[in-house]
Amino acid sequence: MKKIIGIIFIFIFSLISLGMDRDEKIKNLKIYQVMVEAYRDTDGKGYGIGYGPSKHLGDLNGITEALDYIESLGVNGIWLTPIFKSESVSPKLAATGYFADDHFQIDPKFGTEEDFRRLVDEAHSR
Repeated sequence: MKKIIGIIFIFIFSLISLGMDRDEKIKNLKIYQVMVEAYRDTDGKGYGIGYGPSKHLGDLNGITEALDYIESLGVNGIWLTPIFKSESVSPKLAATGYFADDHFQIDPKFGTEEDFRRLVDEAHSR
């Protein structure tokens, strides 16, 4: 599980073409930010509570399903809001993932480590 932090950084930075020098990479960086809990739901098991109008049901598989759309926007990087396990705060705060109890575990409401790895692999294949 401790590898997940490294995987997140590799995921974000390896989506940029390796054929460019550093300055070109920075100039060509186009990041799509995904608010995971509010994005797309595939299992209906989300928090169901949170701030704002979102039902807070989004999950990692929802992002994986949306990769064709995300790719069509011309982006070359994806930035996810936190997906860390959060249980020690109020449900509204836990729904955001920002109040992590464990930075090495994915909150089960967002999916599993396998779901995350599938998202990374699918994104890298494009």
